[in-house]
Amino acid sequence: MTPFKSYLSSSKNRLSKFWKEQDGTASVDGLIWIMFFMTLVVFILDAAIMFMNNTQVRRIVQDGSRMYVRGAFDGSTTELKDLDAWIQARLSGLSPKAKSSSKVDGNNRVYTEVVYPASDTDITGLFDALMNFNIQVVVVNQKL
Repeated sequence: MTPFKSYLSSSKNRLSKFWKEQDGTASVDGLIWIMFFMTLVVFILDAAIMFMNNTQVRRIVQDGSRMYVRGAFDGSTTELKDLDAWIQARLSGLSPKAKSSSKVDGNNRVYTEVVYPASDTDITGLFDALMNFNIQVVVVNQKL
């Protein structure tokens, strides 16, 4: 037997032995499951951060609307525009694309609405990759 043939036959034996082995098969399945669970954990974390940011946006809108109702913007000819500018200035660090609009109805209720893209508060980009949507916050206060 030539050295090449002996090497070839020993390689075949090693290869067939390798394919028959069962050691390490659980680690392959484990890697697949770990990737799935890590994606799930990151997705949950991202959703939690988005909810936290939504709470901050709601708080800023409530503060601005309450300031308007209490007369903080009185004396200006464009009170509602001043309110919207105040809200957008406070939200610029959190969501630079946020749009604020306010109106007063016949019953002296102040409606303040803020719409901002979810991608502004999405840390990982998973939500933006899956769904491109806007988040809307509406606050209503009664002006006395």
